Amino acid sequence: MKTKKATSKSKNYNVFFLILSVLLALMLIILVVKSRSLGMFYVKTTGSPANSTTEFYNAIVSGDYNRACTYLADYDELGLDNMPDTYEGQLILEALKTSYSYSLIGQPVVDKLSAKQLVSFTYLDISQVESETASKIDNILNEKVQTLPRNELFDDENNYLPELIDSVYTEALNDTLKNADSFYVTTEYEVYLEYRNNKWMIKTNNDMLTSLLGGIR
Repeated sequence: MKTKKATSKSKNYNVFFLILSVLLALMLIILVVKSRSLGMFYVKTTGSPANSTTEFYNAIVSGDYNRACTYLADYDELGLDNMPDTYEGQLILEALKTSYSYSLIGQPVVDKLSAKQLVSFTYLDISQVESETASKIDNILNEKVQTLPRNELFDDENNYLPELIDSVYTEALNDTLKNADSFYVTTEYEVYLEYRNNKWMIKTNNDMLTSLLGGIR
């Protein structure tokens, strides 16, 4: 009889430990699922979203676009260091880069592993530059017509020579860019960040990219 009681007791212990193991496993699964739903609360963040935002825009303003991209979660390059093929395109791009300035507004709003930071950003509005340049072309062209010989103005079919049009546009653009700051635009938008690889990284959005490209969408 004593042997039977010992065996019965042993079985009870086995069942108890089996149930306990199952419960612990279930608790572990629930903990993992819940931790993910809560933004992986067990990850301790370092640094500040504001610091990453500041470093990114400092790099943009200083022209260090490779360093700027190390703070982006979704872009390896921005294309700002790719010079256009035309001289006029190069003038506009350089004027755009020169126009960049920024400031952070308030403190970042942090929600677990996501954050947002309000930014004020100033840039050259390229569409305004193009519009102002176009308005100058007729006057410059009329001046050329009054001063240059016909063979430097028209081809055999009485059309303006392509090189004349190019030079007039370049002159108009240069004249417009003498007052480039008249076409600066300041806008405010949210910069969104996420914490990954032990660093706050910026997720680009349309407002950010549009301002970096001079208002071109």
